[in-house]
Parts: sequence; C-alpha cells; structure tokens
Amino acid sequence: MKPMADISWTTDETYLGAQLSAAFARFREIPVIDMSKAPVFANFYGICSFSNENEYNIGFTSAGFRLLGLFRLWNTIEYYYPYKDIMDHDWDELLPVYIAEMFEGADKDSYWLALNSMSAKLNDCAVILFDSTYSNGITSSLRTRFSSELNVGSSRGNTAIPAIFCSAEGQVVVE
Repeated sequence: MKPMADISWTTDETYLGAQLSAAFARFREIPVIDMSKAPVFANFYGICSFSNENEYNIGFTSAGFRLLGLFRLWNTIEYYYPYKDIMDHDWDELLPVYIAEMFEGADKDSYWLALNSMSAKLNDCAVILFDSTYSNGITSSLRTRFSSELNVGSSRGNTAIPAIFCSAEGQVVVE
C-alpha cells in the first residue's frame, strides 16, 4: 500500500493538538507486506484463496480434514476480517462450539453446513464459502433437499431459500 494523499497535516500539533497528532503517527508509514506466500491470500476483489497451502484428499469423514477446514475459516476471520471487533458474537467463543460440531459430523453436507453456520455468525452478506467441487459450499444433495422440500426450481438451477412464502393482504410474506 502506498499513501496517495498528502498527509503532512497530521503532524501539525497546533492544528490537531499533541495527542491527536501522536495518534496519527502510526499511520504515517504503511509497511509493504508481501502476502503472496501467506497461507491465506486475497486477490484484488477480496476473494480469499488457500492456494499456498497443501491440498488434501482425505475426505469428509476424517476429523483432521474437517478441523483443518474449520481452522482455515476461523484464522482467516481472526487475522484478516476487518469487522471482527463489532461482531454480535465473540469469535473466540465460537471456535470450541464448532470444533465439537466438526467431530459430530462425518459427511460433506455436515461439513459445509457447519462452516456456513459459522460464517453466518459474521452477519456479512459478502462472505461466501465455496469450493471448486461444490458450488458456493453447498453440495448438490443439500441444494436438492432444500429445493425438493419447497418444490421450487428456477432458471438458475434447483436453488431456493428454505422458507415458505404466502400472500397476506395483497403482499408476499414469509409464513
């Protein structure tokens, strides 16, 4: 990162006062950090990748594999998520809850449901989990289950919000 604006005014103690000027001092030099070898790498669009990590084909029944996925998600949020300090949930307290959930499950559906459940605690609609073999982290069997329960399909495939809609006083509402 390179500052593009003139920030010399941040050193003017007569304008800002000594305390505020001192607080701005930590922003004067922005270190250049090479993130290309980091375990988690975010591209220009903010899409995170673990391409610098080894790929494992252990399977979804392995507790070690399931925990690896959980720890990758948890650490990505812990070290890179900019809004962690204003979350509704204590991120540290969520980890033991989801460790237990990873030990309880033994298939790909329970794995993706647990990771998506944890990411939902962020209350951030821009956070999407995906894997190259599964669209948006939702396996085809989960997508089929949600769609068939609602008997809904669309031009984008069998995807649906797991909710029932009805009409009340001329408006569509969730039942």
